[in-house]
Amino acid sequence: MKISTLLCWMLVIATIISCRKDKGIPVPTVFETIISGKVYEGNSMQGIKGSKIIAVKIEGADKKRLDSVYTDDQGKFKLILKTPDTLKADYRWTFEIDKKYYYFTSYENIKLGKANSKDIPVYETGILKARIIYKNLPNAPLRVSTGLAGGSLKEYVSHSLTKSSGDTILLLRFIPNRKHDVSFKFPLFSGAKNKYYELEPMSSRDTITRSYNLDFDNFWMSPWPFK
Repeated sequence: MKISTLLCWMLVIATIISCRKDKGIPVPTVFETIISGKVYEGNSMQGIKGSKIIAVKIEGADKKRLDSVYTDDQGKFKLILKTPDTLKADYRWTFEIDKKYYYFTSYENIKLGKANSKDIPVYETGILKARIIYKNLPNAPLRVSTGLAGGSLKEYVSHSLTKSSGDTILLLRFIPNRKHDVSFKFPLFSGAKNKYYELEPMSSRDTITRSYNLDFDNFWMSPWPFK
């Protein structure tokens, strides 16, 4: 009886193996992917040590870290991934860096099975110590931030003013040798017009101090709160 049962199981296993071969069921492809490059300060061109490079897999609402590596003394990095082919997933790499640095891109797409090489410039910022004196704020919150001049959508650091009047100190940031806007932005569709003040280029990263005195009763109102 035991021998008969054993023979039956052996026959079942052999049949399964034979069917897989006959149907040509593919073995999952595993890609070896290389991610390399350099993180450097965009003005001095010096590599930045200790930035963390992170490879992630995004599938629907799920985000999973695959692996990570730190940049060396010269700011260089190299990360080798071995991943299965998943058509439904999106593979990206991103990085973490000291908050004093500003960057224009936060992630790069990964091409599986390829050599992905990318150098990333970041910019060491200076501090703008801004004293904001304001009154008659019609629509809170008011977002205060710095960004490159010309209506750049990319902000460095932002703060929100929520009271109708106040006198406060905000710490904002700027990139040396670049012209910036200090912007005061109302909520979208509030009907209030945003306000922008030009910040002249600074040659160093030393902390600078500026004052802004705002009476929002004098702000021009329009249907669209754009500059």
